[in-house]
Amino acid sequence: LKIAKFVFVGSFKALFCYLFYVLLVKCGLHYNLALALDYFLGIIIGYILNRNWTFAGHGIPRLRFIKYLITYIGAFLLNVILLSLLVEFDWLGPIIGQIIVLGIVTLISFILQNYWVFKSHSQKII
Repeated sequence: LKIAKFVFVGSFKALFCYLFYVLLVKCGLHYNLALALDYFLGIIIGYILNRNWTFAGHGIPRLRFIKYLITYIGAFLLNVILLSLLVEFDWLGPIIGQIIVLGIVTLISFILQNYWVFKSHSQKII
């Protein structure tokens, strides 16, 4: 159930934020700046939905939010590095490249959110 909720929330957030990212890139914003704005929006949407529905974690809300921010700052930095490599080496453009990178970063994000940010006593993945 937890994985299904994460996939639903993540898919909604990813689609919404990706479309926002594409719009910004198409409007001429540099892909890394568009990515930063995408992540800012995604942090807000994702934290609210994951905290209240997907994980419904235990513990101190402020500490969970700090862990969530740390997770997403790390995810953002990884995303910037991977996307920059794909774009700067002309392997993929910023729009298609972000789709590829998003899959990798999403998996890492789920693991960190499940086992660290919203850690529960049972630690069940499903």
